[in-house]
Amino acid sequence: WLMYLANALFGVGLAMAEISAAPDIISYATSRGYKRGMSLNGLVSGLVLSFTFMGGVGGAVLGGVLTDSYNFRITTTVFTFALFVQVVLVVSVTVVGQCQADTGA
Repeated sequence: WLMYLANALFGVGLAMAEISAAPDIISYATSRGYKRGMSLNGLVSGLVLSFTFMGGVGGAVLGGVLTDSYNFRITTTVFTFALFVQVVLVVSVTVVGQCQADTGA
């Protein structure tokens, strides 16, 4: 039951991340000359999902190689560190972007 719950929570978190990122990506694309419309929405959705699934495949392959080469404990330590770095980067970029928006820079 725990695995079902974890997968459900993962899906909710993934949906929240993708839905919140899409308007920013669309705004950026329109500022670069793309026209708003269904084709741009499809392009953004396709790119977000492609990178999401490539990360899932690449992470599984990397995890398998690391586990075979070292052990499970080292592999989970590496992935935990990578997750920590990702969280720090996302929070930093969000805070810097908010500060720039507040100052009008």
